[in-house]
Amino acid sequence: MAMNDAAAVPAEDQDETQKTTRCREHDHLLAVIEELIAFNRATAARLTIVEAALVKAKGIQVETEADHEQETSNQEPKPKRRKKSITHLSRAWFERYTRVPRVWDCSDRQKKFRYVVAFMKLFIAYGFILNDKSSSYKDQVLAVGTRAEETVLQFLKAQGINAKRAGGVLRALRPLHKSGVLDERIAAYKHLLSIGRIQDPAPTDTQDILAFVGPV
Repeated sequence: MAMNDAAAVPAEDQDETQKTTRCREHDHLLAVIEELIAFNRATAARLTIVEAALVKAKGIQVETEADHEQETSNQEPKPKRRKKSITHLSRAWFERYTRVPRVWDCSDRQKKFRYVVAFMKLFIAYGFILNDKSSSYKDQVLAVGTRAEETVLQFLKAQGINAKRAGGVLRALRPLHKSGVLDERIAAYKHLLSIGRIQDPAPTDTQDILAFVGPV
């Protein structure tokens, strides 16, 4: 009986030891869980701070972009490149005689208008008078230019040519001039010029620039 009591003591000690070990493991597990919870809370707090910072930064960026767009919209728009204007004969004529300073005084002006106007003069029957000292000078220029334009276009239409703009008319009249088709008109123009039926404010050396091609 004494031997059984002696054997039972170590068994009880062993149970206590196991209980103590389990308690320690349980406490350790609880401590680990608490650390994880604390870590997760700290991580969540940091994420909240980071997200708030990102939202603030994005808001500043959006505000800056909006201010930039507003500033850009308030700036004067860049001037658009001007497209080439469609220049009809009467407009070329009017510009040559009314532009200030006069076209013939500007060396950088397009020379093609000089020849366009020279050809137009061949189609003004009975001559013309342009008095640049008159108060109605611009009206005179417009009336003569319009009359010349109508006659030129009618002539080209009879030749089967539908050009209407100054550049196209010039390209059409040049070969006709070189072929001698305009010689009679050139002769008539020179005659009107010689008898004073043409009063032109343009310099003399610009009034008679088209020559005969063949005998007239």
